[in-house]
Amino acid sequence: MKRLIIIVSCLILVSCNSNKLEEKYDPTSNKANLQDIEALVSKEDFKLLKEYIEEAENNDEDLSYKTYSLLLDDARTAHNEKIWKMEEEKRKEKERLKIEELTGLLCSKKWRKKEFAFQLEVPDDSEETIEEAKKILALTMNSVTIKGAKLTYVVDKNDKGIFVRVLYDDKTKKIFTRGYKKYSKDGSYVVVINGEEVEKGSWRFDGTDRILESSPSQSIIKPSHALEIYVLDENTFSYNDKEIDAINSETIVSVFTIMEH
Repeated sequence: MKRLIIIVSCLILVSCNSNKLEEKYDPTSNKANLQDIEALVSKEDFKLLKEYIEEAENNDEDLSYKTYSLLLDDARTAHNEKIWKMEEEKRKEKERLKIEELTGLLCSKKWRKKEFAFQLEVPDDSEETIEEAKKILALTMNSVTIKGAKLTYVVDKNDKGIFVRVLYDDKTKKIFTRGYKKYSKDGSYVVVINGEEVEKGSWRFDGTDRILESSPSQSIIKPSHALEIYVLDENTFSYNDKEIDAINSETIVSVFTIMEH
């Protein structure tokens, strides 16, 4: 009987203390309430709750309508948001430093085209899919046909996906690989062929693996371009060039380009 009384007494005591979390905040009894709550929660949660209440009191916030349980939830949420913001700031700073490094590489060279090919990304390399991709590429090539040009279709698999590419013969390719392109840190670029500036435009990094370009010097209706970077180092600048039209839609056919200095 005596043992039963002790067990019941303990249960009542625990129940009373647990109810402390459901009591509403009261500045006059907060110190005593926190002393009781300290035994009910982990050290980390108690520290979060105490610091959260202190900060709210310093900011003259009204906490009287909230229970300690709700205040603890708020404290956890605020803590998680603080951690997320810190991680986001670190990510942005890391991205900023990377873009700064890439800008230095991009703007330090005169880049000359070495290889380029029109390409279409496909979901698989089945014969049916490849043939359909060739038809789409053929329609695209009709708009840039060069007399006497010989075309070759190849399938390329890389970490970016599966692509069907159409290549010009070496003689025709030379027409497109003349001159050079020079990027400047002020956000401008120029294409020079035989000493003449044939294209001017603007550029900016959109993250660390993508460059956005526009070239109003060629045409007021010319779409902008998104260059998805494959490699950008001391010697090579390779990318997948996608046109972006007025409604921000990317073309399905893109241009894979390799440039060297």
